[in-house]
Amino acid sequence: MENNTRSKWQVRLAVTVIFLLGFAAGMLTLNVYRRWVRPAGPGRGDDRFEQMSARLQLNSDQKTKVQQVFGDTREQLRALRKDSEPRVAEIRKQTDQRLQQILDKIARAFLPPLSPVPAPVRIVNRPQKYSPIRRLRQ
Repeated sequence: MENNTRSKWQVRLAVTVIFLLGFAAGMLTLNVYRRWVRPAGPGRGDDRFEQMSARLQLNSDQKTKVQQVFGDTREQLRALRKDSEPRVAEIRKQTDQRLQQILDKIARAFLPPLSPVPAPVRIVNRPQKYSPIRRLRQ
């Protein structure tokens, strides 16, 4: 009986170790993938600016002025995006309502609802958040 209990614990321990190794391998793989896809990290805009300024042979005064222009442009675009978000949300809501009136229940199940504000970055081939089958049951 003691041998039987011991072997059960060995199996449990082996399964736990295998699970933890798989988890660690998955985390390492994800980190390697992220570095491969985005090698420069969060400061990559600075790297691009430095490459551009070297190619254009800008002096320090020109670099400062160009950075100021880019900063001002970035702020203007952020403000424009913020101001237009409510209008975009309203247009998307109206579109969704109009499509709901036209499509039947089955077709609506396969049409994901429009988000009120578009995501800043779209990821290609991501899994669908809403399953058509789940939406049919609602």
